[in-house]
Amino acid sequence: ETVIGKNSTIGGNVWITESIPKNSLVYHSPETKLKPKNS
Repeated sequence: ETVIGKNSTIGGNVWITESIPKNSLVYHSPETKLKPKNS
């Protein structure tokens, strides 16, 4: 059973796979990485 604690905020595009404590903020932080292709 997965429980979201009281007064927690879950951002968009977040997959909850375990319980979240009360008064938590959970969000997805996107990163863009650039690396050259092998020639």
